[in-house]
Amino acid sequence: MNAKSNRKSFLDFARLRKTTYEFSERKVKSSDVRKILEAGRWAPSPINSQPWRFIVVRKKSKISRLVENAFYGYFHTAPSVIIALVLKKESWKGTHRGVKNGKLGLYEAYLSMAMPALSMVYESLDLGIDSCLLTPNPESVSRILRLEGDSVPLMVGFGYEKKGVFQRVRGRKSIDELTSYD
Repeated sequence: MNAKSNRKSFLDFARLRKTTYEFSERKVKSSDVRKILEAGRWAPSPINSQPWRFIVVRKKSKISRLVENAFYGYFHTAPSVIIALVLKKESWKGTHRGVKNGKLGLYEAYLSMAMPALSMVYESLDLGIDSCLLTPNPESVSRILRLEGDSVPLMVGFGYEKKGVFQRVRGRKSIDELTSYD
């Protein structure tokens, strides 16, 4: 038996990941938040542009306001920490596709924001911390976070699921339904 056999594989993590809708009062340790941020920092991005920065929110009243200003934010209780993924305005320009004059196009800029979010979610899962993805209302969340020019296309909540709560069954289409070969 090799050392790796004691650890979960990436596919195991992909299958285990779920959205948490009801969080306990248990706090996420600062050292764990740091590891989660580190995972986001190492996410891939077009031309290594790293068009993001992260805002860690721990204040309950601000977390409540952020959740209230997210689409599909139907949570029974808020997470103990939210990390807002901020798209830096200077990293993209225009509606072109790809990269032009060192600037990402709009699509690439927004799509690249999913990479650190996914990395953070998988790191939290490895740490035994639950998560939820939140799609914010960009204008109101930018006001709440006092951003000037930058935007927040995605937020991730972290915490520990409350014991005994209802959890939706996670189903997936079969690989044959999703795949074609040429």
